[in-house]
Amino acid sequence: MYSTRAAVERWQERNTGYSHDTSGHSIALEAIQIKPEIVESRVALGGSNYRKLFSPETLQCLIAIVIEIIIILLIVLFNLVEVTLTMPGLFPNDSRALYICGTTIFITAITAFVSRQIRMQWIHYIEARRLRKSDILQSSRRIESLLGVGSYSDYFYYWGTTITLLFASLSTAAIVAAITPSIGFKTFGTTVQLTPGALNCTALSDDPVPNALSWRLQNGTYINFRAEGNTCLANPTFSIVNTISNSAIDKDGYAYAVSGVGVTRSSIGVPYDAHNGPAGFDKVFWAMGINQQDRNILMDSTQCLPVFITNPARCRKAGRIITGKNNITVELDENCSASTPIFGADLSSDGASASGYCTNGKSLGKVTYLIGSINSHAGLLAAAISDFPAVNTKSYSVACEIDIASAVGFRDTTISRNYKPPHESSVNRENLNLKTLAEYTISSPVKQRASSSCSNTSYVPIWNPDNKPGVVLTPGALAVGAGAACSLFMQNRYNNGWWDTLSRAVKDRGPSSYAFESSKNALEDVLGLVAGISVGQYVGSAQPPASTRDAPMLMNRGGSARVLGYRIGSGSKWGLIFIAPQVWIIIVLFVLLIKRLRL
Repeated sequence: MYSTRAAVERWQERNTGYSHDTSGHSIALEAIQIKPEIVESRVALGGSNYRKLFSPETLQCLIAIVIEIIIILLIVLFNLVEVTLTMPGLFPNDSRALYICGTTIFITAITAFVSRQIRMQWIHYIEARRLRKSDILQSSRRIESLLGVGSYSDYFYYWGTTITLLFASLSTAAIVAAITPSIGFKTFGTTVQLTPGALNCTALSDDPVPNALSWRLQNGTYINFRAEGNTCLANPTFSIVNTISNSAIDKDGYAYAVSGVGVTRSSIGVPYDAHNGPAGFDKVFWAMGINQQDRNILMDSTQCLPVFITNPARCRKAGRIITGKNNITVELDENCSASTPIFGADLSSDGASASGYCTNGKSLGKVTYLIGSINSHAGLLAAAISDFPAVNTKSYSVACEIDIASAVGFRDTTISRNYKPPHESSVNRENLNLKTLAEYTISSPVKQRASSSCSNTSYVPIWNPDNKPGVVLTPGALAVGAGAACSLFMQNRYNNGWWDTLSRAVKDRGPSSYAFESSKNALEDVLGLVAGISVGQYVGSAQPPASTRDAPMLMNRGGSARVLGYRIGSGSKWGLIFIAPQVWIIIVLFVLLIKRLRL
Protein backbone atom coordinates (compact mmCIF):
# COMPACT_ATOMS: atom_id res chain seq x y z
CA MET A 1 0.00 0.00 0.00
CA TYR A 2 2.90 2.35 0.82
CA SER A 3 4.52 1.97 -2.61
CA THR A 4 1.19 2.59 -4.34
CA ARG A 5 0.57 5.78 -2.36
CA ALA A 6 4.15 6.93 -2.98
CA ALA A 7 3.63 6.47 -6.71
CA VAL A 8 0.45 8.55 -6.53
CA GLU A 9 2.29 11.29 -4.66
CA ARG A 10 5.09 11.33 -7.24
CA TRP A 11 2.50 11.55 -9.99
CA GLN A 12 0.87 14.40 -8.07
CA GLU A 13 4.14 16.25 -7.67
CA ARG A 14 4.94 15.89 -11.35
CA ASN A 15 1.58 17.08 -12.59
CA THR A 16 0.20 19.56 -10.02
CA GLY A 17 3.17 21.32 -8.47
CA TYR A 18 2.35 20.13 -4.94
CA SER A 19 4.32 17.87 -2.65
CA HIS A 20 3.69 16.12 0.67
CA ASP A 21 5.77 16.40 3.81
CA THR A 22 6.30 13.55 6.19
CA SER A 23 3.15 14.50 8.12
CA GLY A 24 1.04 13.93 5.06
CA HIS A 25 0.16 17.62 4.45
CA SER A 26 0.42 19.06 0.97
CA ILE A 27 2.98 21.91 0.53
CA ALA A 28 3.46 24.09 -2.47
CA LEU A 29 6.57 23.58 -4.55
CA GLU A 30 8.28 26.27 -6.46
CA ALA A 31 5.89 27.76 -8.94
CA ILE A 32 6.09 26.07 -12.32
CA GLN A 33 5.59 28.18 -15.37
CA ILE A 34 4.07 26.23 -18.23
CA LYS A 35 3.82 27.89 -21.55
CA PRO A 36 0.47 27.80 -23.33
CA GLU A 37 1.91 25.99 -26.34
CA ILE A 38 3.18 23.21 -24.06
CA VAL A 39 -0.24 22.86 -22.53
CA GLU A 40 -1.79 22.71 -25.98
CA SER A 41 0.70 20.06 -27.10
CA ARG A 42 -0.05 17.95 -24.02
CA VAL A 43 -3.74 18.31 -24.63
CA ALA A 44 -3.30 17.30 -28.23
CA LEU A 45 -1.07 14.40 -27.26
CA GLY A 46 -3.55 13.20 -24.63
CA GLY A 47 -6.48 13.59 -26.97
CA SER A 48 -4.82 11.69 -29.78
CA ASN A 49 -3.79 8.88 -27.44
CA TYR A 50 -7.02 8.36 -25.55
CA ARG A 51 -9.40 8.87 -28.43
CA LYS A 52 -7.90 6.11 -30.57
CA LEU A 53 -10.55 3.41 -31.03
CA PHE A 54 -7.93 0.68 -31.40
CA SER A 55 -5.60 1.80 -28.65
CA PRO A 56 -4.49 -0.88 -26.16
CA GLU A 57 -6.63 0.73 -23.44
CA THR A 58 -9.74 0.62 -25.61
CA LEU A 59 -9.16 -2.95 -26.80
CA GLN A 60 -8.65 -4.19 -23.24
CA CYS A 61 -11.87 -2.50 -22.19
CA LEU A 62 -13.76 -4.16 -25.06
CA ILE A 63 -12.28 -7.54 -24.12
CA ALA A 64 -13.51 -7.06 -20.55
CA ILE A 65 -17.01 -6.24 -21.86
CA VAL A 66 -17.02 -9.34 -24.06
CA ILE A 67 -15.92 -11.45 -21.10
CA GLU A 68 -18.81 -10.13 -19.01
CA ILE A 69 -21.30 -10.80 -21.82
CA ILE A 70 -20.04 -14.39 -22.07
CA ILE A 71 -20.37 -14.79 -18.29
CA ILE A 72 -23.97 -13.53 -18.43
CA LEU A 73 -24.82 -15.99 -21.20
CA LEU A 74 -23.27 -18.86 -19.24
CA ILE A 75 -25.19 -17.96 -16.07
CA VAL A 76 -28.44 -17.85 -18.05
CA LEU A 77 -27.56 -21.15 -19.73
CA PHE A 78 -26.73 -22.96 -16.48
CA ASN A 79 -29.92 -21.79 -14.78
CA LEU A 80 -32.39 -22.33 -17.62
CA VAL A 81 -30.82 -25.34 -19.34
CA GLU A 82 -29.76 -28.50 -17.51
CA VAL A 83 -26.00 -28.91 -17.82
CA THR A 84 -25.13 -32.03 -15.87
CA LEU A 85 -21.98 -33.01 -14.02
CA THR A 86 -23.10 -36.49 -12.96
CA MET A 87 -26.39 -37.76 -14.31
CA PRO A 88 -27.23 -40.17 -12.96
CA GLY A 89 -25.01 -40.37 -9.93
CA LEU A 90 -23.84 -38.43 -6.91
CA PHE A 91 -21.02 -35.88 -6.93
CA PRO A 92 -18.39 -37.02 -4.38
CA ASN A 93 -17.41 -34.47 -1.74
CA ASP A 94 -13.75 -34.39 -2.77
CA SER A 95 -14.67 -33.83 -6.43
CA ARG A 96 -17.13 -31.13 -5.41
CA ALA A 97 -14.42 -29.36 -3.35
CA LEU A 98 -11.93 -29.52 -6.23
CA TYR A 99 -14.55 -28.19 -8.64
CA ILE A 100 -15.41 -25.22 -6.45
CA CYS A 101 -11.75 -24.48 -5.68
CA GLY A 102 -10.73 -24.63 -9.34
CA THR A 103 -13.60 -22.53 -10.63
CA THR A 104 -13.09 -19.94 -7.86
CA ILE A 105 -9.41 -19.49 -8.77
CA PHE A 106 -10.21 -19.20 -12.48
CA ILE A 107 -13.09 -16.76 -11.92
CA THR A 108 -11.00 -14.66 -9.50
CA ALA A 109 -8.35 -14.24 -12.20
CA ILE A 110 -10.97 -13.15 -14.74
CA THR A 111 -12.71 -10.71 -12.41
CA ALA A 112 -9.33 -9.26 -11.38
CA PHE A 113 -8.68 -8.40 -15.06
CA VAL A 114 -12.15 -6.88 -15.43
CA SER A 115 -11.84 -4.91 -12.18
CA ARG A 116 -8.49 -3.58 -13.36
CA GLN A 117 -10.14 -2.32 -16.55
CA ILE A 118 -12.74 -0.39 -14.56
CA ARG A 119 -10.03 1.35 -12.56
CA MET A 120 -7.81 1.97 -15.59
CA GLN A 121 -10.65 3.37 -17.71
CA TRP A 122 -11.69 5.64 -14.88
CA ILE A 123 -8.11 6.88 -14.34
CA HIS A 124 -7.66 7.42 -18.10
CA TYR A 125 -10.92 9.34 -18.17
CA ILE A 126 -9.86 11.57 -15.24
CA GLU A 127 -6.45 12.24 -16.77
CA ALA A 128 -7.86 12.85 -20.25
CA ARG A 129 -10.44 15.21 -18.77
CA ARG A 130 -7.69 17.07 -16.86
CA LEU A 131 -5.53 17.42 -19.97
CA ARG A 132 -8.51 18.39 -22.10
CA LYS A 133 -9.47 21.19 -19.74
CA SER A 134 -5.88 22.22 -18.96
CA ASP A 135 -6.65 21.67 -15.30
CA ILE A 136 -3.09 21.13 -14.08
CA LEU A 137 -4.13 21.35 -10.43
CA GLN A 138 -6.74 18.59 -10.69
CA SER A 139 -7.05 16.75 -7.35
CA SER A 140 -5.92 13.15 -7.30
CA ARG A 141 -8.21 12.17 -4.43
CA ARG A 142 -10.59 10.32 -6.76
CA ILE A 143 -7.70 8.37 -8.25
CA GLU A 144 -6.54 7.48 -4.75
CA SER A 145 -10.05 6.18 -4.04
CA LEU A 146 -10.00 4.15 -7.24
CA LEU A 147 -6.65 2.61 -6.28
CA GLY A 148 -7.83 1.86 -2.75
CA VAL A 149 -5.32 4.14 -1.01
CA GLY A 150 -7.61 7.08 -0.32
CA SER A 151 -8.73 8.21 3.10
CA TYR A 152 -12.08 7.14 4.56
CA SER A 153 -13.40 10.65 4.04
CA ASP A 154 -12.57 10.33 0.32
CA TYR A 155 -14.59 7.12 0.09
CA PHE A 156 -17.63 8.95 1.42
CA TYR A 157 -16.97 12.08 -0.61
CA TYR A 158 -16.70 10.12 -3.86
CA TRP A 159 -19.60 7.86 -2.92
CA GLY A 160 -20.44 7.16 -6.57
CA THR A 161 -17.01 5.66 -7.15
CA THR A 162 -17.19 3.67 -3.91
CA ILE A 163 -20.63 2.17 -4.66
CA THR A 164 -19.64 1.33 -8.24
CA LEU A 165 -16.54 -0.56 -7.17
CA LEU A 166 -18.31 -2.23 -4.25
CA PHE A 167 -21.06 -3.58 -6.50
CA ALA A 168 -18.53 -4.69 -9.08
CA SER A 169 -16.55 -6.55 -6.40
CA LEU A 170 -19.53 -8.87 -5.93
CA SER A 171 -18.86 -10.32 -9.37
CA THR A 172 -16.66 -13.19 -8.16
CA ALA A 173 -19.09 -14.30 -5.49
CA ALA A 174 -22.03 -14.07 -7.91
CA ILE A 175 -20.36 -16.16 -10.62
CA VAL A 176 -19.18 -18.83 -8.18
CA ALA A 177 -22.66 -19.07 -6.68
CA ALA A 178 -24.23 -19.28 -10.14
CA ILE A 179 -22.15 -22.26 -11.25
CA THR A 180 -22.00 -24.13 -7.93
CA PRO A 181 -23.13 -27.77 -8.34
CA SER A 182 -26.64 -28.52 -7.12
CA ILE A 183 -28.92 -31.53 -6.99
CA GLY A 184 -30.77 -32.13 -10.22
CA PHE A 185 -33.06 -34.71 -11.72
CA LYS A 186 -33.02 -36.41 -15.08
CA THR A 187 -36.22 -37.75 -16.61
CA PHE A 188 -35.98 -40.23 -19.44
CA GLY A 189 -38.20 -42.67 -21.26
CA THR A 190 -37.92 -46.34 -20.42
CA THR A 191 -38.64 -49.64 -22.09
CA VAL A 192 -39.49 -52.13 -19.37
CA GLN A 193 -39.33 -55.84 -20.11
CA LEU A 194 -41.45 -58.47 -18.41
CA THR A 195 -41.27 -62.23 -18.84
CA PRO A 196 -44.33 -63.74 -17.14
CA GLY A 197 -43.39 -67.24 -18.29
CA ALA A 198 -39.84 -67.22 -16.93
CA LEU A 199 -40.78 -69.27 -13.83
CA ASN A 200 -41.67 -72.93 -14.17
CA CYS A 201 -44.49 -73.12 -11.63
CA THR A 202 -46.90 -75.40 -13.51
CA ALA A 203 -46.85 -78.67 -15.40
CA LEU A 204 -48.90 -80.00 -18.33
CA SER A 205 -50.41 -83.48 -18.37
CA ASP A 206 -53.03 -85.52 -20.17
CA ASP A 207 -54.96 -86.14 -16.93
CA PRO A 208 -55.46 -84.22 -13.67
CA VAL A 209 -52.60 -84.65 -11.19
CA PRO A 210 -53.54 -85.80 -7.66
CA ASN A 211 -53.02 -83.24 -4.88
CA ALA A 212 -52.70 -80.41 -7.40
CA LEU A 213 -55.03 -77.77 -8.74
CA SER A 214 -55.80 -78.84 -12.31
CA TRP A 215 -57.59 -76.97 -15.09
CA ARG A 216 -58.61 -78.46 -18.38
CA LEU A 217 -57.37 -76.46 -21.36
CA GLN A 218 -59.09 -76.09 -24.72
CA ASN A 219 -56.82 -78.66 -26.35
CA GLY A 220 -57.89 -81.30 -23.81
CA THR A 221 -54.70 -81.29 -21.74
CA TYR A 222 -54.49 -80.20 -18.12
CA ILE A 223 -52.35 -77.51 -16.52
CA ASN A 224 -51.45 -78.39 -12.94
CA PHE A 225 -50.26 -76.27 -10.03
CA ARG A 226 -49.01 -78.09 -6.98
CA ALA A 227 -49.33 -75.74 -4.01
CA GLU A 228 -47.51 -77.81 -1.40
CA GLY A 229 -43.73 -77.93 -1.81
CA ASN A 230 -43.76 -75.56 -4.78
CA THR A 231 -40.63 -73.39 -4.58
CA CYS A 232 -40.92 -71.49 -7.87
CA LEU A 233 -41.80 -68.24 -6.05
CA ALA A 234 -39.03 -66.57 -4.06
CA ASN A 235 -41.58 -65.50 -1.44
CA PRO A 236 -43.83 -68.52 -0.81
CA THR A 237 -47.37 -68.16 0.48
CA PHE A 238 -46.54 -68.31 4.19
CA SER A 239 -43.97 -65.49 3.79
CA ILE A 240 -46.58 -63.45 1.94
CA VAL A 241 -49.07 -63.85 4.78
CA ASN A 242 -46.48 -62.65 7.30
CA THR A 243 -45.93 -59.57 5.11
CA ILE A 244 -49.67 -58.92 5.10
CA SER A 245 -49.91 -59.30 8.87
CA ASN A 246 -47.27 -56.62 9.44
CA SER A 247 -49.01 -53.96 7.31
CA ALA A 248 -52.46 -52.45 7.21
CA ILE A 249 -54.03 -49.42 5.58
CA ASP A 250 -55.02 -47.91 8.93
CA LYS A 251 -51.60 -48.62 10.49
CA ASP A 252 -49.00 -47.50 7.97
CA GLY A 253 -50.88 -46.67 4.77
CA TYR A 254 -49.70 -49.75 2.91
CA ALA A 255 -51.58 -52.81 1.75
CA TYR A 256 -48.28 -54.66 2.22
CA ALA A 257 -44.55 -53.97 2.16
CA VAL A 258 -41.73 -55.91 0.52
CA SER A 259 -38.00 -55.17 0.72
CA GLY A 260 -38.50 -51.69 2.13
CA VAL A 261 -41.11 -50.72 -0.47
CA GLY A 262 -44.62 -49.93 0.71
CA VAL A 263 -47.33 -50.84 -1.78
CA THR A 264 -50.57 -48.88 -1.49
CA ARG A 265 -54.02 -50.37 -2.10
CA SER A 266 -54.15 -48.90 -5.64
CA SER A 267 -51.12 -50.95 -6.78
CA ILE A 268 -51.66 -54.39 -5.27
CA GLY A 269 -50.00 -57.11 -7.31
CA VAL A 270 -47.46 -54.78 -8.96
CA PRO A 271 -44.81 -56.89 -10.77
CA TYR A 272 -41.83 -57.60 -8.54
CA ASP A 273 -38.78 -59.81 -8.99
CA ALA A 274 -38.59 -61.32 -5.50
CA HIS A 275 -35.41 -63.23 -6.36
CA ASN A 276 -33.50 -59.90 -6.40
CA GLY A 277 -34.53 -58.75 -2.94
CA PRO A 278 -34.41 -54.96 -2.44
CA ALA A 279 -33.57 -54.52 -6.13
CA GLY A 280 -36.65 -56.46 -7.20
CA PHE A 281 -38.41 -53.35 -8.49
CA ASP A 282 -35.39 -51.83 -10.28
CA LYS A 283 -35.76 -53.56 -13.64
CA VAL A 284 -39.54 -53.28 -13.54
CA PHE A 285 -39.54 -49.50 -13.04
CA TRP A 286 -36.12 -48.20 -14.10
CA ALA A 287 -35.32 -50.80 -16.74
CA MET A 288 -31.79 -51.09 -15.41
CA GLY A 289 -29.72 -53.06 -12.98
CA ILE A 290 -28.49 -50.90 -10.09
CA ASN A 291 -25.83 -51.75 -7.54
CA GLN A 292 -27.08 -51.60 -3.96
CA GLN A 293 -24.79 -48.67 -3.15
CA ASP A 294 -26.11 -46.73 -6.17
CA ARG A 295 -29.82 -47.21 -5.51
CA ASN A 296 -29.99 -43.86 -3.71
CA ILE A 297 -29.94 -42.11 -7.11
CA LEU A 298 -33.34 -43.59 -8.00
CA MET A 299 -36.10 -41.09 -7.29
CA ASP A 300 -39.31 -42.11 -9.03
CA SER A 301 -40.62 -43.91 -12.06
CA THR A 302 -44.03 -44.29 -13.69
CA GLN A 303 -44.92 -47.31 -15.78
CA CYS A 304 -48.14 -48.69 -17.21
CA LEU A 305 -48.26 -52.01 -15.34
CA PRO A 306 -50.80 -54.72 -14.55
CA VAL A 307 -52.17 -54.44 -11.00
CA PHE A 308 -55.24 -55.72 -9.17
CA ILE A 309 -57.92 -53.06 -9.47
CA THR A 310 -60.41 -55.07 -7.42
CA ASN A 311 -60.35 -58.01 -5.06
CA PRO A 312 -60.29 -61.32 -6.97
CA ALA A 313 -61.72 -63.16 -3.94
CA ARG A 314 -65.30 -63.32 -2.71
CA CYS A 315 -66.18 -65.25 0.46
CA ARG A 316 -69.71 -66.02 1.59
CA LYS A 317 -71.57 -68.41 3.83
CA ALA A 318 -72.44 -71.48 1.77
CA GLY A 319 -72.52 -75.27 1.80
CA ARG A 320 -73.16 -77.82 4.51
CA ILE A 321 -70.95 -79.87 6.84
CA ILE A 322 -70.97 -83.65 7.22
CA THR A 323 -69.12 -85.02 10.25
CA GLY A 324 -67.69 -88.52 10.13
CA LYS A 325 -65.77 -90.56 12.65
CA ASN A 326 -62.33 -89.14 11.82
CA ASN A 327 -63.07 -86.70 9.07
CA ILE A 328 -65.11 -83.63 8.18
CA THR A 329 -66.63 -83.04 4.79
CA VAL A 330 -67.88 -79.71 3.51
CA GLU A 331 -70.16 -79.86 0.49
CA LEU A 332 -71.12 -76.93 -1.73
CA ASP A 333 -73.05 -78.88 -4.36
CA GLU A 334 -72.90 -82.23 -6.09
CA ASN A 335 -69.88 -81.12 -8.12
CA CYS A 336 -67.86 -79.46 -5.39
CA SER A 337 -66.96 -80.88 -2.00
CA ALA A 338 -63.87 -81.29 0.17
CA SER A 339 -62.95 -83.67 3.01
CA THR A 340 -60.24 -83.44 5.65
CA PRO A 341 -59.05 -86.30 7.89
CA ILE A 342 -58.91 -85.28 11.57
CA PHE A 343 -56.90 -87.27 14.11
CA GLY A 344 -55.89 -84.61 16.63
CA ALA A 345 -59.31 -83.53 17.90
CA ASP A 346 -62.45 -85.01 19.35
CA LEU A 347 -65.07 -84.08 16.76
CA SER A 348 -67.85 -84.23 19.32
CA SER A 349 -66.43 -81.42 21.44
CA ASP A 350 -63.19 -79.98 20.07
CA GLY A 351 -62.84 -77.39 17.36
CA ALA A 352 -62.02 -78.86 13.97
CA SER A 353 -62.08 -77.72 10.36
CA ALA A 354 -62.10 -79.08 6.84
CA SER A 355 -61.01 -77.31 3.69
CA GLY A 356 -60.37 -77.97 0.03
CA TYR A 357 -60.84 -76.61 -3.47
CA CYS A 358 -62.77 -77.19 -6.66
CA THR A 359 -61.67 -76.49 -10.22
CA ASN A 360 -63.97 -78.84 -12.13
CA GLY A 361 -65.72 -77.05 -14.96
CA LYS A 362 -63.91 -73.78 -14.21
CA SER A 363 -61.76 -71.81 -16.62
CA LEU A 364 -58.09 -71.31 -15.84
CA GLY A 365 -57.57 -68.74 -13.07
CA LYS A 366 -60.82 -69.58 -11.26
CA VAL A 367 -61.12 -71.73 -8.15
CA THR A 368 -63.53 -72.27 -5.27
CA TYR A 369 -62.13 -72.85 -1.79
CA LEU A 370 -64.41 -74.61 0.70
CA ILE A 371 -63.99 -74.21 4.46
CA GLY A 372 -66.14 -75.91 7.07
CA SER A 373 -65.71 -75.72 10.85
CA ILE A 374 -67.39 -77.19 13.91
CA ASN A 375 -67.55 -76.36 17.61
CA SER A 376 -65.10 -73.59 18.63
CA HIS A 377 -63.73 -73.25 15.10
CA ALA A 378 -67.18 -72.41 13.73
CA GLY A 379 -67.37 -69.06 15.54
CA LEU A 380 -63.88 -68.12 14.35
CA LEU A 381 -64.82 -68.90 10.76
CA ALA A 382 -68.02 -66.86 11.06
CA ALA A 383 -66.05 -63.90 12.44
CA ALA A 384 -63.56 -64.21 9.55
CA ILE A 385 -66.32 -63.27 7.09
CA SER A 386 -67.83 -60.68 9.48
CA ASP A 387 -70.90 -62.80 10.28
CA PHE A 388 -70.76 -61.85 13.95
CA PRO A 389 -74.32 -62.96 14.86
CA ALA A 390 -73.23 -66.53 14.08
CA VAL A 391 -70.11 -66.60 16.26
CA ASN A 392 -71.83 -68.91 18.78
CA THR A 393 -72.91 -71.44 16.20
CA LYS A 394 -71.58 -75.03 16.35
CA SER A 395 -71.29 -75.54 12.61
CA TYR A 396 -70.36 -73.08 9.87
CA SER A 397 -69.19 -73.35 6.25
CA VAL A 398 -67.85 -70.82 3.75
CA ALA A 399 -67.18 -70.79 0.01
CA CYS A 400 -64.51 -68.43 -1.39
CA GLU A 401 -64.51 -67.82 -5.14
CA ILE A 402 -61.32 -66.53 -6.75
CA ASP A 403 -61.26 -65.12 -10.29
CA ILE A 404 -57.87 -63.71 -11.27
CA ALA A 405 -58.56 -62.44 -14.80
CA SER A 406 -61.52 -60.25 -13.83
CA ALA A 407 -59.52 -58.39 -11.16
CA VAL A 408 -56.45 -57.31 -13.16
CA GLY A 409 -56.13 -54.08 -15.10
CA PHE A 410 -53.49 -51.62 -16.28
CA ARG A 411 -52.69 -48.48 -14.31
CA ASP A 412 -50.00 -45.82 -14.39
CA THR A 413 -48.04 -47.14 -11.43
CA THR A 414 -45.46 -44.92 -9.73
CA ILE A 415 -42.65 -45.83 -7.39
CA SER A 416 -41.18 -42.87 -5.52
CA ARG A 417 -38.98 -42.07 -2.59
CA ASN A 418 -40.74 -41.10 0.61
CA TYR A 419 -38.23 -38.37 1.41
CA LYS A 420 -37.24 -35.46 -0.77
CA PRO A 421 -34.02 -33.43 -1.08
CA PRO A 422 -33.99 -30.29 1.12
CA HIS A 423 -34.89 -27.90 -1.71
CA GLU A 424 -38.03 -29.85 -2.57
CA SER A 425 -41.25 -29.54 -0.63
CA SER A 426 -41.66 -32.26 1.95
CA VAL A 427 -44.31 -34.92 1.68
CA ASN A 428 -47.43 -34.20 3.70
CA ARG A 429 -47.64 -37.61 5.26
CA GLU A 430 -50.86 -36.85 7.11
CA ASN A 431 -52.69 -36.25 3.83
CA LEU A 432 -51.24 -39.47 2.43
CA ASN A 433 -52.22 -41.34 5.61
CA LEU A 434 -48.66 -42.62 5.98
CA LYS A 435 -47.50 -42.86 9.56
CA THR A 436 -44.37 -44.94 9.09
CA LEU A 437 -41.66 -44.57 6.53
CA ALA A 438 -40.62 -47.10 3.91
CA GLU A 439 -37.79 -46.23 1.58
CA TYR A 440 -40.10 -46.21 -1.43
CA THR A 441 -43.85 -46.11 -1.98
CA ILE A 442 -45.72 -47.57 -4.94
CA SER A 443 -49.07 -46.05 -5.81
CA SER A 444 -51.43 -45.65 -8.75
CA PRO A 445 -54.16 -43.12 -9.54
CA VAL A 446 -57.53 -44.82 -9.39
CA LYS A 447 -58.76 -42.57 -12.21
CA GLN A 448 -56.31 -42.44 -15.08
CA ARG A 449 -55.10 -39.10 -16.32
CA ALA A 450 -56.03 -37.98 -19.83
CA SER A 451 -52.37 -38.21 -20.83
CA SER A 452 -51.96 -41.70 -19.45
CA SER A 453 -50.61 -44.29 -21.85
CA CYS A 454 -52.83 -46.83 -20.11
CA SER A 455 -56.00 -44.97 -21.12
CA ASN A 456 -54.87 -44.24 -24.68
CA THR A 457 -56.94 -46.55 -26.87
CA SER A 458 -54.44 -46.31 -29.70
CA TYR A 459 -51.63 -47.58 -27.48
CA VAL A 460 -51.32 -51.16 -26.28
CA PRO A 461 -49.40 -50.88 -22.99
CA ILE A 462 -47.59 -54.19 -23.19
CA TRP A 463 -46.00 -55.35 -26.44
CA ASN A 464 -43.79 -58.24 -27.40
CA PRO A 465 -40.83 -57.97 -29.81
CA ASP A 466 -43.09 -58.75 -32.77
CA ASN A 467 -45.25 -55.69 -32.02
CA LYS A 468 -48.24 -57.87 -31.23
CA PRO A 469 -50.29 -57.30 -28.08
CA GLY A 470 -48.77 -59.43 -25.36
CA VAL A 471 -50.69 -61.40 -22.76
CA VAL A 472 -49.61 -60.56 -19.23
CA LEU A 473 -51.89 -63.11 -17.61
CA THR A 474 -50.25 -66.19 -19.05
CA PRO A 475 -51.58 -69.64 -18.09
CA GLY A 476 -48.85 -69.86 -15.47
CA ALA A 477 -49.82 -66.50 -13.95
CA LEU A 478 -53.50 -67.47 -13.76
CA ALA A 479 -52.68 -70.82 -12.16
CA VAL A 480 -50.28 -69.29 -9.62
CA GLY A 481 -52.78 -66.60 -8.61
CA ALA A 482 -55.66 -69.01 -8.18
CA GLY A 483 -53.67 -71.68 -6.37
CA ALA A 484 -51.40 -69.60 -4.15
CA ALA A 485 -53.69 -69.77 -1.10
CA CYS A 486 -54.14 -73.55 -1.32
CA SER A 487 -51.21 -74.38 0.94
CA LEU A 488 -52.64 -72.15 3.69
CA PHE A 489 -55.71 -74.39 3.96
CA MET A 490 -53.53 -77.50 4.09
CA GLN A 491 -52.05 -76.48 7.43
CA ASN A 492 -52.79 -78.91 10.33
CA ARG A 493 -54.55 -81.14 7.84
CA TYR A 494 -54.25 -84.33 9.95
CA ASN A 495 -54.41 -82.58 13.32
CA ASN A 496 -57.46 -80.35 13.77
CA GLY A 497 -57.50 -78.87 10.26
CA TRP A 498 -57.25 -75.24 11.44
CA TRP A 499 -55.31 -72.79 9.24
CA ASP A 500 -53.31 -70.97 11.94
CA THR A 501 -51.20 -68.72 9.73
CA LEU A 502 -54.11 -67.46 7.66
CA SER A 503 -56.20 -67.04 10.82
CA ARG A 504 -53.62 -64.77 12.43
CA ALA A 505 -53.64 -62.47 9.40
CA VAL A 506 -57.44 -62.39 9.38
CA LYS A 507 -58.07 -62.05 13.13
CA ASP A 508 -56.98 -58.44 13.70
CA ARG A 509 -58.21 -57.11 10.38
CA GLY A 510 -61.17 -54.73 10.36
CA PRO A 511 -62.98 -52.73 7.65
CA SER A 512 -60.64 -49.76 8.16
CA SER A 513 -57.58 -51.92 7.46
CA TYR A 514 -58.78 -53.73 4.35
CA ALA A 515 -56.35 -53.58 1.46
CA PHE A 516 -59.08 -53.73 -1.19
CA GLU A 517 -61.84 -51.17 -1.04
CA SER A 518 -64.17 -53.79 -2.50
CA SER A 519 -63.53 -56.29 0.31
CA LYS A 520 -66.56 -57.27 2.37
CA ASN A 521 -64.75 -59.25 5.04
CA ALA A 522 -61.27 -59.96 6.38
CA LEU A 523 -60.97 -63.48 4.95
CA GLU A 524 -61.53 -62.46 1.34
CA ASP A 525 -59.28 -59.41 1.80
CA VAL A 526 -56.34 -61.59 2.88
CA LEU A 527 -56.99 -64.21 0.19
CA GLY A 528 -57.12 -61.45 -2.45
CA LEU A 529 -53.79 -60.08 -1.24
CA VAL A 530 -52.17 -63.52 -1.34
CA ALA A 531 -53.36 -64.01 -4.92
CA GLY A 532 -52.31 -60.50 -5.99
CA ILE A 533 -48.81 -60.62 -4.50
CA SER A 534 -48.21 -64.07 -5.97
CA VAL A 535 -49.22 -62.97 -9.47
CA GLY A 536 -47.02 -59.87 -9.11
CA GLN A 537 -44.04 -62.06 -8.28
CA TYR A 538 -44.74 -64.34 -11.20
CA VAL A 539 -45.22 -61.56 -13.79
CA GLY A 540 -42.21 -59.58 -12.53
CA SER A 541 -39.84 -62.52 -12.45
CA ALA A 542 -36.46 -62.03 -14.07
CA GLN A 543 -36.31 -62.70 -17.78
CA PRO A 544 -34.32 -65.71 -18.98
CA PRO A 545 -31.05 -65.28 -20.89
CA ALA A 546 -31.37 -64.11 -24.47
CA SER A 547 -30.22 -67.52 -25.70
CA THR A 548 -33.21 -69.27 -24.13
CA ARG A 549 -36.27 -67.43 -25.38
CA ASP A 550 -38.67 -70.12 -24.25
CA ALA A 551 -40.85 -67.49 -22.54
CA PRO A 552 -42.41 -64.59 -24.47
CA MET A 553 -40.90 -61.23 -23.62
CA LEU A 554 -43.38 -58.41 -23.07
CA MET A 555 -42.25 -54.82 -23.37
CA ASN A 556 -43.72 -51.57 -22.06
CA ARG A 557 -42.37 -48.66 -24.10
CA GLY A 558 -44.44 -45.90 -22.53
CA GLY A 559 -42.75 -45.43 -19.17
CA SER A 560 -40.64 -42.67 -17.69
CA ALA A 561 -38.12 -42.59 -14.88
CA ARG A 562 -36.38 -39.90 -12.87
CA VAL A 563 -32.95 -40.27 -11.31
CA LEU A 564 -30.87 -38.03 -9.09
CA GLY A 565 -27.64 -36.37 -10.13
CA TYR A 566 -25.72 -33.10 -10.00
CA ARG A 567 -25.98 -30.20 -12.41
CA ILE A 568 -24.23 -26.85 -12.79
CA GLY A 569 -26.25 -24.02 -11.31
CA SER A 570 -29.46 -24.07 -9.32
CA GLY A 571 -31.82 -24.61 -12.24
CA SER A 572 -34.09 -21.89 -10.82
CA LYS A 573 -35.12 -18.65 -12.48
CA TRP A 574 -34.12 -16.91 -9.27
CA GLY A 575 -30.55 -17.82 -10.18
CA LEU A 576 -30.69 -15.16 -12.90
CA ILE A 577 -30.19 -12.56 -10.17
CA PHE A 578 -26.49 -13.47 -10.28
CA ILE A 579 -26.13 -11.61 -13.59
CA ALA A 580 -26.78 -8.26 -11.84
CA PRO A 581 -23.10 -7.50 -11.01
CA GLN A 582 -22.08 -8.43 -14.55
CA VAL A 583 -24.71 -6.16 -16.10
CA TRP A 584 -23.56 -3.35 -13.82
CA ILE A 585 -19.92 -3.85 -14.85
CA ILE A 586 -20.84 -3.74 -18.55
CA ILE A 587 -22.77 -0.49 -18.06
CA VAL A 588 -19.89 1.11 -16.15
CA LEU A 589 -17.30 0.07 -18.73
CA PHE A 590 -19.45 1.28 -21.63
CA VAL A 591 -20.09 4.64 -19.97
CA LEU A 592 -16.41 5.16 -19.11
CA LEU A 593 -15.29 4.09 -22.57
CA ILE A 594 -17.73 6.36 -24.39
CA LYS A 595 -17.04 9.34 -22.11
CA ARG A 596 -13.30 8.91 -22.58
CA LEU A 597 -13.52 8.59 -26.36
CA ARG A 598 -15.72 11.67 -26.58
CA LEU A 599 -13.24 13.95 -24.75
